[in-house]
Parts: sequence; C-alpha cells; structure tokens
Amino acid sequence: MANVGPNSHITSGDLVYSHDARAGTATATFVPNPSDATFVKLTITYRDGVVETTGLYNMIAFGKASVWRMAIGSSWDQR
Repeated sequence: MANVGPNSHITSGDLVYSHDARAGTATATFVPNPSDATFVKLTITYRDGVVETTGLYNMIAFGKASVWRMAIGSSWDQR
C-alpha cells in the first residue's frame, strides 16, 4: 500500500533490514487497535535485535475490498 504523494514509492530506506529478514528467524507481534478494526500495529523483531514497527490496514476502510496490506514506502501514520 502506498500513499499518494511524494512518498508513493518504495526506497532503499524502506528495505534497510531486508537482509535481516533473510538471515534468520524474526518474530512478528500484531496488536489490534481497539478503536479501529481496520488497523493493526505490527512490530517485527529480527534475529539481530533490530525492531521495526509498521502497520497493517484493511483496505475496506478506503472503500476497497476487504484485503489487508502492510504500509511500506509511504507516509501513513499509525492510528
């Protein structure tokens, strides 16, 4: 999912930890938003201890089909 505007593409900065993802086990923690059923906070902890926080959005909130998308390469704020 990409935001419309100047940050609507994935950059190398968005993939800075991609080598960690291939190097070993990672743990993903999903925390639902109690006030918004279309957003879930996602925290990824890589084997080397690096932690990345992002979110998952259900596209139904944007008038689309009910499909979950991870926000990368965008300026979306967590709700």
